Amino acid sequence: MFATINDLESRLGRTLESGERQIAEFALTDATAYLRGVIGAQVSPPAQVTVRDYLSAGEKWVHLPGSPIVSVESVTVDGEDADFLHLDNAVKVRGHSLVEVTYTVGYATVPDELKAWACVLAADVLSSIDDLGALHSGGVAYVSIDDYRKGWQAGGDSSGFVLPQRVEDALKSRYGQSTHVVRTL
Repeated sequence: MFATINDLESRLGRTLESGERQIAEFALTDATAYLRGVIGAQVSPPAQVTVRDYLSAGEKWVHLPGSPIVSVESVTVDGEDADFLHLDNAVKVRGHSLVEVTYTVGYATVPDELKAWACVLAADVLSSIDDLGALHSGGVAYVSIDDYRKGWQAGGDSSGFVLPQRVEDALKSRYGQSTHVVRTL
């Protein structure tokens, strides 16, 4: 998970009651799954990944999805160890067939930004349960102060776990599959 119950309690500024803790645990698990889906790549914890690509004759840069690349364990061409150059999120290899690159990608500790967004999403779930007594797939449509009222809308763009598009784009850019452009001279 990207965040713990303690992280959520710290951000909320209160201790969750025993009944809320189980719901919060599920909400944090679901928020982490949602964020991983948005990002589209392994972020934390580090994991070993293998990518395959086909080479035509000559040299080629093979893109390594994810960030950060911790290490490149092996590069093979046609099953044989191959010499390679590792630069950022790519390796340069020479050959003329199947290349396999095994590498480790991901942060040892979850970045604070992802922890915070997981807590925001989980807090929305807790708020929905507090306000409605159940999970709700909509969002707050309005809040009034005098003679307090709070209205909910059903479904739409605010259904379930949803972050603003600009936030999703920023997370994808920072932690997700990136485009690696290489120009050889």
